[in-house]
Amino acid sequence: MGDAVQTGVVGQDRVVRALTHALTSDRLAHGLLFIGPDGVGRERSARLLARGLLCERRGGADQVLPFGCGVCRACRRAESGSHPDLHVVMSEAEAVARGLEKPDGKARPSAEIKIDAVRELGLRLLRRPYEGRASVAIIVDAHRMNEKAQNALLKVLEEPAPTTVLILLAPGVRAVLPTIGSRCLRLAFSPLDESALRTILQRLGVADADARAARARQGVASVPAALDDGENAVATAVAALRHGLWLKQRGESLGERLQIAEGLGKDRLEVEAVITATERALAGALRQRSGAPAVPTELDEVTGLDALAQARADLRRNGAVQLVVERLLCGTAPSVLEQRR
Repeated sequence: MGDAVQTGVVGQDRVVRALTHALTSDRLAHGLLFIGPDGVGRERSARLLARGLLCERRGGADQVLPFGCGVCRACRRAESGSHPDLHVVMSEAEAVARGLEKPDGKARPSAEIKIDAVRELGLRLLRRPYEGRASVAIIVDAHRMNEKAQNALLKVLEEPAPTTVLILLAPGVRAVLPTIGSRCLRLAFSPLDESALRTILQRLGVADADARAARARQGVASVPAALDDGENAVATAVAALRHGLWLKQRGESLGERLQIAEGLGKDRLEVEAVITATERALAGALRQRSGAPAVPTELDEVTGLDALAQARADLRRNGAVQLVVERLLCGTAPSVLEQRR
């Protein structure tokens, strides 16, 4: 698992090796279908692969395959979702749930990916890349495309531009039309083993990572399954949020912070409860150190409390929940986050 850990994708070594080999031999397919259950790294892998395809060091002697160097301007922009050559398509309902779009108010957001979105994507992919050497499109929950949308995508797959790579995410190959699946390189993501789950949970700052990883293996072996239990849900979320604030203060691991933000959920009341519990935890830690000799700590509690207070204020102004959490952990301007559609 060592190589996969270094690249930021845990527990999917076979997929990482396949992508590395395809890029090394310059035989990466124009269409990729990432299949497997939710919460095992499909979307994270897709976004990291997009980063690698847009990396400024790609093709050089010091290129980092398959996910890029992570430090050049192109990698940073791809990871934040602001690179003009990265296009992410999802249903209206998913975009609203993530806080990337505001609900219409008149009609319920559609859970389908409609033909207009796919046609617009096709037009974008016809253009030459703006900055990078590739144009990369990620279709989240490709099985949400209705039949007309899938047929429109088929035209893009049949005659792709030389610089185009499309990455489709779906639970299984039968979730998309056979004509779509047959034109894509299929990469199957496996349920995470206990060691991989433990590693991810430890990165998220979960205290009982060992027990959770072992318990999750009894059902669907994924990160959401490991984090999902009613009794300790808030404590787990607090640990993850504190870890995210620590990463933000150090200016590290934007991708991991986005992953933590997504894992905190989209329910306003639940997120407010986590913010409140985190404020209490940071205030308690600050009081314990009050009057003691000044010593370095992993997390600056005062800065963390200020950030949480601002997030609470944003929520009370009816800010989109997911966007508020992403701003809390990433400090990214809304105009940039909105481009992650």
